[in-house]
Amino acid sequence: MVKIENITFEEKSRIIVISDIHGQIDILKKLLKKGKFSKKVSYTPQRDYLMLLGDFAQKGKYPLETLRYIIELSKIDKVYALLGNCDHGNFKLFRKEYLNTDFKELLNYPHTLLYDMYQEYKQSNPKFEQTDLDSLQDDMKEYFINELTFLENLPYIIESKDLIFVHAGLDKIEDYHNSFYRSVFMKRYFLNEGHLAHKMVICGHFPVTIYRQDEFNDNIIIDYKKHIISIDGGLVVKDGGQLNALIINKNKEDYQYETAFEDGLPQVLTKKESIENQRGKGACWPNFNLRLLEKGEYFSKIILTDTNEITFIKNEYLCENNTKAYDDCPASILGVPKGVMVGIINDKCKGYVLIKYQGKQGWVKKEVIEGEENEKMY
Repeated sequence: MVKIENITFEEKSRIIVISDIHGQIDILKKLLKKGKFSKKVSYTPQRDYLMLLGDFAQKGKYPLETLRYIIELSKIDKVYALLGNCDHGNFKLFRKEYLNTDFKELLNYPHTLLYDMYQEYKQSNPKFEQTDLDSLQDDMKEYFINELTFLENLPYIIESKDLIFVHAGLDKIEDYHNSFYRSVFMKRYFLNEGHLAHKMVICGHFPVTIYRQDEFNDNIIIDYKKHIISIDGGLVVKDGGQLNALIINKNKEDYQYETAFEDGLPQVLTKKESIENQRGKGACWPNFNLRLLEKGEYFSKIILTDTNEITFIKNEYLCENNTKAYDDCPASILGVPKGVMVGIINDKCKGYVLIKYQGKQGWVKKEVIEGEENEKMY
């Protein structure tokens, strides 16, 4: 049975839920403290519950700093954290069976927690000389014992009378407490599979835009029928991804949900209106294999060979002799009013700029975005 922590919320409560921070302490702080898109969050310690659903410190710019911030937050009353797959992997690295594989490899791999730890450990010891990996692993484990103990002691599931919080999902069994331990922090497509827990399950891990059929949209999905709220906005792992916050306003047995996000993208004002004239999901992980049907000046018509879906792709995203997309690429031309703020994801392509507007990603003509005289706002 996986480690479960039970919680009783006050009858009238405000609960803020965040997942998949991935080493971006800067975005997390903006989200909690009235950022550009998240004024409604306004986290107030002691008053609000704060639920942090794992994957704290991997892939982003500030893994170690972010983890330490999470540890400090967790000392505050009403703050709860649970285990994600990246967190599990980080403390597992210090087991001897991973010494000559993952531990050795990630020591010099930027944007990982182990890399940050290694850099700090070396700087803290002016006479540092790396001898053997085995001794280094032991010494670093002792030096970072507080961080590693925090990760190893995290629960897999936090559960209240009506809500279940988990990083990835549950096995679809009545006795969900006996879910396989890897399922709770590694399961993919949980929203599609569903569960038998008879409670609302709130999870992260799997970027929500993958679930959507006809658009790139990083906003939270609330599925009342399946009793699942999926909140991973794809921060760091997706170009243009965002850090989502689910705000739960609880009044006895009544639960009302609000959403907010922050993404850290440079913001510009639109110079002209953009008219939506092309819509489609495009190429989205894991479906990157394709066959070219018709080459256009800016976009090409393709068929995704894994799904047989006909869609469009920006020409610059074609690779391997026009048989693959090299990354996620929305197909939509977004409709956007004049004079609104949009986030810039990719402005290096011919004729069009990839933007985000209200959590949705898509293309607009370059003339819609003001030129260099339009100062970017961050």
